[in-house]
Amino acid sequence: MIELDRSQLRAVCERACRGAGATPPQAELLAEATVEAELRGRRPVGVSHLLDYLGGFHDGRITTDVAPSVEQPTPVVVRVDCHGGLAQHGFDVAAEALVGAADTYGLAVLAVESCFTVGELDHYTRRLNAAGLIGLTCANSPALMSVAGARSPVLGTNPLSFGVPLPDGRRLTVDQASSATAWVSVRDAANRGAQIPLGWAVGPDGSPTTSADEGLAGALLPFGGYKGGNIALMVEVLATLAGGRFSSAAPPFNEGAHSPSVGMLVLALSPEVVGEGYPERLQAQLTAWHDDHGADVTVWIDPGEAPGCAVPDELYQTLTAWGRRADTST
Repeated sequence: MIELDRSQLRAVCERACRGAGATPPQAELLAEATVEAELRGRRPVGVSHLLDYLGGFHDGRITTDVAPSVEQPTPVVVRVDCHGGLAQHGFDVAAEALVGAADTYGLAVLAVESCFTVGELDHYTRRLNAAGLIGLTCANSPALMSVAGARSPVLGTNPLSFGVPLPDGRRLTVDQASSATAWVSVRDAANRGAQIPLGWAVGPDGSPTTSADEGLAGALLPFGGYKGGNIALMVEVLATLAGGRFSSAAPPFNEGAHSPSVGMLVLALSPEVVGEGYPERLQAQLTAWHDDHGADVTVWIDPGEAPGCAVPDELYQTLTAWGRRADTST
């Protein structure tokens, strides 16, 4: 294992992105999002997931020659077309308009279309929380999950993220997929030769399986049965509102030469406009749930970042190999 602090990890990730063909803004934004996820313990969408992006840049699944375009058809609606590029980049160029509209009118929505897989969804919600806004973000992805008895995958893992800034500087946050687990978690288990819990996936024949390899060849399952499937459906509709591809029509993010071109929806609410003093009320209620009822409210509190992390040797060598390509491309 290679021990890296935050700045070292970010430099390795950014250099790897540049070596894979990312533009400077893409490399900076993606490296930052990757480091945030890794140091918050969300490793399935952290450094190991960056390899999917590096392959995407190299093979042409992530557009690098067209910047995201932003329009604001109404004062409270912002749209961004990523043209097959990064959702992180599209969000960044639209964030000022989104935050400004929410501050002025109490709420605003950002609809993103034609982006690569979005990575850690809470990355976007955190940006809103840092601006004092409540955030709700949802995104679809290439079809990996069976719902409503479908014989094959029809929806993505379709995550949603929710966050509220608290007066003491902490955040209440929920960030989860609609599936019982993330696809990358099943892939990681397969790479380790480990089994997966029953209920995560079905094999190619539609039968429940504990084999990670069979799960990858079959389909993921929603959490909570049909109720999780219903949430995945709602996310699908909201995320594709601006024109992103439906999950079943989206090319895979880990192979081929075409972007999944999926979508994302971000809702920003100003507690000061909609409900003045609400963060204080919420924090008091969390305290009451803990003190009076014994609820472990820390499960909803963002733990913040660790100062660094240990990266497996093989993963580190792969990242630095990508980084060395930056020398030959300049």
